[in-house]
Amino acid sequence: MLLLSRVYEQKLAVGDKEAIKILKHISPVAWRNFNLTGNFDFTTCATPVNIEALALRYESPDFCRRSMQKEDEVGPEQ
Repeated sequence: MLLLSRVYEQKLAVGDKEAIKILKHISPVAWRNFNLTGNFDFTTCATPVNIEALALRYESPDFCRRSMQKEDEVGPEQ
């Protein structure tokens, strides 16, 4: 959710209306990533996730466009 917020703020600052429209419809919860019957590990991670570094990747219009495509719209890697 924090990453989505950072990318939204980033796109808002540069006026990327198409990315903003897409971001408004992305849910931070993807049920396919939940394992309701598995083992859960809530120990602290030795290396925290750098949200700012991840958000910086979305400054690239090409990276942002490719990452926001639906799975069936993604073409071959170039």
